[in-house]
Amino acid sequence: MNLSSEIVEWAVRELGNDCHPFIGITFLAAKRNEMPVGDSVQMSLDRFIRSHLETHHRLDPKSEFFFQPFNSKKTTYWVAANYYSTGLQPINTQTFKEAFIHPRKSRRWGWVGDYIEKIRRRVAELTPN
Repeated sequence: MNLSSEIVEWAVRELGNDCHPFIGITFLAAKRNEMPVGDSVQMSLDRFIRSHLETHHRLDPKSEFFFQPFNSKKTTYWVAANYYSTGLQPINTQTFKEAFIHPRKSRRWGWVGDYIEKIRRRVAELTPN
């Protein structure tokens, strides 16, 4: 996949201002893999996220890093290969925990019934005015 510098610049400018990494990565990976709503199933959310990052965020197949243009406290747009398990895991299990059905220390994952509202509220809380 070859992306032009214009596309990368657009992603940094637009997504960096308006999209939380949870939405741009975890949410999309979970939706693509049809995580259930109102119930939980045995699944590896980390594996789905890793696959999503490999497919959509590894701009150079030889690189150890993923391109992460989303709104972040970090000043870099490149995250390490273990970002799915180190950077996103606390976001998923702490910051957005109310959106999930995820018994602690289990591999069961699902969305709560009103997950969209819970995510919307949490993103609003995290977004500076």
